[in-house]
Amino acid sequence: MSTDKTPTVERKICGISFQVYKPFRSGQTLEDAWAEQLNKVFVRKVCTGFYRHIKEMHDNGASEPEIQQAFDEYVRSYEFRTTRSRSCSESKVETTARALARKIIKDKLKQSGQKLDRDDVARLADELYTKYEQEFVDKATKKLEQDAKVRSELEELVSE
Repeated sequence: MSTDKTPTVERKICGISFQVYKPFRSGQTLEDAWAEQLNKVFVRKVCTGFYRHIKEMHDNGASEPEIQQAFDEYVRSYEFRTTRSRSCSESKVETTARALARKIIKDKLKQSGQKLDRDDVARLADELYTKYEQEFVDKATKKLEQDAKVRSELEELVSE
């Protein structure tokens, strides 16, 4: 999938800089804009997909060259495939529950004065949602019920 001539982009994971291959280029069947979007998705997927392994290696004292080598092997063997987007496969309750998890992460980061990029926030929110899934689903269900009640009351008010 990649060669020495394949363009790369630098990404930091756990404070370590990695050179991530960008294997998609424009050609007869792939326009520039599509190639750029596929490269962005590819880079994000390989970085988030290998995050736990990088963190584990880093925490266990592996050197940056060792971690880069493991990351390069992962990237070379990565099979890029598409799935249905989350918005198509999730129910309204699950979408709301995941939004609540993202809000909690963003609020905690704001309180502590920390900043993370969108992908890291999404990853942390997914971890939080997975850990407390039933609690988030319960809160989301209540929120949607409340929203529906408020909407109904407003509709009655407007129709008078």
